[in-house]
Amino acid sequence: MRLVLAPHMEHDAPEPTPWQLERARNLPAAFPDAGLREVSMLRASTLDRVADPMESTRVWLAVEAMQVTGSFKVRGALSAMGHRRTNTPVVTASAGSHGVGMAYAGRVLGQNVTIFVTNKVPILKLDRMRNYGADLVVVDSEHYGDAEAQARAFATTREAEFISARDNVDVIVGNGSSIGFEVTRALGGVPDVVIVPVGGGGLATGLSWAFRAEANESSPAIIGVQHDGHATLLSLIEGSSGTRPSDCTALARVASQLSAVAAASRDETHRAVMHAALKLGLNLEPSAALPLVPILDGLPSAYRGGDVVLILTARAVEVNRSRLSAAWT
Repeated sequence: MRLVLAPHMEHDAPEPTPWQLERARNLPAAFPDAGLREVSMLRASTLDRVADPMESTRVWLAVEAMQVTGSFKVRGALSAMGHRRTNTPVVTASAGSHGVGMAYAGRVLGQNVTIFVTNKVPILKLDRMRNYGADLVVVDSEHYGDAEAQARAFATTREAEFISARDNVDVIVGNGSSIGFEVTRALGGVPDVVIVPVGGGGLATGLSWAFRAEANESSPAIIGVQHDGHATLLSLIEGSSGTRPSDCTALARVASQLSAVAAASRDETHRAVMHAALKLGLNLEPSAALPLVPILDGLPSAYRGGDVVLILTARAVEVNRSRLSAAWT
């Protein structure tokens, strides 16, 4: 695992209003018909010594894999769609779970949703979007940015409202800040360290906003983890190629919220998925298992001690049973 400190980066991305944060404070109660669950906080004492040989660290799992759609993304979808002041149709773009969340929110709230998805979205997720009643457009690209560009153009021509997965503040506070407030309530205060997967950056950004609002003295250290093959945030921080211009504003914002960024190899990610399944009884998507990587490698000394919370964001849409069977033998 490679870990670098995250610098402050200038950006012009929007910030939340106090009212937006307040709405995220009790998000499940705001949508009683949605079946939304508060994040499940599980104490993982078996990981304490793995993370810290001195055993001064208490590891907690914030398990959003138990969420109604299988992912935290339904939070942001309900937050954004539930507070609209118009009846115009909704258009969005997705590389997977955001689309499922938007489709589900559309069904719950009785709103029409059109979702532009990349051609890498698993069939099972596409089926769930359709089953929830969304209209799908599969673009001829594996890049989220291409799906978003086509979705924005479509929304303009149809006079619909485009809701971004990474730049819409209501989505960000729904996805991240609502979890942050729930974690704080469960622990009776803000944690010392939070480890979170980073894709577009909205989850980590929203978490930081909530912890900053709740902290009396100092906010927790937040470590973001990415796959090293898709480490766009590290690319931006280190000035290397690999970051698309459309990603830069959201990633610069999240970089300013993080203490450090880690890149996990394919083998490290696989190990985390297997540990989650065989030792913790959790069926996680590879990206959702990323926060386990810094724990299994042993936390750097600067992040040891106190309450360390891992945000485990989504369950896998299917189980590779042959791989699990091989791991048991």
